[in-house]
Amino acid sequence: MSALLDVKDLRVSFGGKEVVKGINFSINAGEKLALVGESGSGKSVTALSLLRLALNAKISGQALFDGRDTLAMPEPELEGLRGDDIAMIFQEPMTALNPLMTIGRQIAEVLELKKGASKQEAHQRAIELLIEVGIPEPERRAAQFPHQLSGGQRQRAMIAMALSCSPKLLLADEPTTALDVTLRLQILNLIGELQKRATWLCCSSRTI
Repeated sequence: MSALLDVKDLRVSFGGKEVVKGINFSINAGEKLALVGESGSGKSVTALSLLRLALNAKISGQALFDGRDTLAMPEPELEGLRGDDIAMIFQEPMTALNPLMTIGRQIAEVLELKKGASKQEAHQRAIELLIEVGIPEPERRAAQFPHQLSGGQRQRAMIAMALSCSPKLLLADEPTTALDVTLRLQILNLIGELQKRATWLCCSSRTI
């Protein structure tokens, strides 16, 4: 069985300085893979590079997703892949979420743009997703802005947004970094439950 994602000799450099030096890994459908290393070792850059989201980066190698190289495909094709087949949970929700839009609207917008859902359908699905990720009073929370939610709730909302299009692969960029120990455990347990539905590539920090 061929891997869902097969990364070969991935190299990433900024201004002539190589920060990711020929990394290789593969992940099959239904699996979870963690990239573990100290701060600055290139974990986040690796995840971002798979979708060519690392700004001003020179990227080489291959990242074969379902046999298609995300590092070589045309931008319109890659844009269709982002959020639909491959979704990402960013490290800091307060910078990734739009502070001027309610949580429900942000999730619904993804469904409208990617799945062609009506506003009513998208709103209802957004509520369902908030329920799935364990946010209490989902209808009330959907009408709130990011700053009105706790750190754990914002992270759960980010996960709900990433799950909205039922992606085959989820990239999680240190999804518990900004949380306290108790919330970290809750989010990791949630990821464990959700991993049964999708494949995860999780980038996490650890001093080694």
